[in-house]
Amino acid sequence: MIGRKRRFLVAGLFNVAFASFILQILIYFQLLPVALSTLAYQLIIGIAGYVVYGKFVFHSPHLTSSRSPVRYCVLNILLWLLNWLGLRFAGFHDINQNIVALALVVPLAAFSYLIQKYFVFN
Repeated sequence: MIGRKRRFLVAGLFNVAFASFILQILIYFQLLPVALSTLAYQLIIGIAGYVVYGKFVFHSPHLTSSRSPVRYCVLNILLWLLNWLGLRFAGFHDINQNIVALALVVPLAAFSYLIQKYFVFN
């Protein structure tokens, strides 16, 4: 049996790669304000992630309960806020937002794993 962290990593890599690609396009072409770009990113990760992480990573029996989806939404709002704040910080200090967006992936993923493990799907 593949460990939970490995399943999270594999599922997360696919989910984040796809959503990050969209985020990079939105930021590069300035199709939306940064706040909306990161929100779109979070929505993609959130919708796909809830099912994938809950079912295949954490094997949660609570996917259809009212508690887990609410907690997962709170987590995603918090992740979106942290992502947006990081990109705003970069913008204020003339740091390339694309690089910052990529740099934020690992710490936000680690934070997400811990919150999902101990708060959302336990």
